[in-house]
Amino acid sequence: MARTLRTGDNGAGHNSSGMIDGDALKRFVERVASLMKEQKDLAEDIKEVCGECDEAGVASKKEVRRRARESLMDPEILRAQLERDDALRHALGWFVDTPLGAAAVEAAAAPARTRRRLQGDALPVEEAIAKAQTHLNGEPPANEDELTRD
Repeated sequence: MARTLRTGDNGAGHNSSGMIDGDALKRFVERVASLMKEQKDLAEDIKEVCGECDEAGVASKKEVRRRARESLMDPEILRAQLERDDALRHALGWFVDTPLGAAAVEAAAAPARTRRRLQGDALPVEEAIAKAQTHLNGEPPANEDELTRD
């Protein structure tokens, strides 16, 4: 860990004479260089472990890194962040408790044959455009079924 600098009785720092101690500077540079090498080695080790996890199919590299960061976070900050994420997901409609979400889940769960049949029931483009233009011109439909296929 880094140590704090101490001041002498006169309030000046440790290098108040204005001279640079070359040996001290060299030792600091060597220590920082050593720490930087350790940091690089650690980054390579982390990358290797994440790759092993991904290859094993346990989780993706991104997921492992995210969970590791979360495990180091202050619990209160993490809780607040997760609550914000949930609120954002809910606001974006990522939950199936909305009618649109329920319909999307239902449509996705339907067999492909059923989905094709439903898509086949759609109006031809020209007919849909004509009915939309009629509606936009203020003309009421003759009956409620006019906006759907007869």
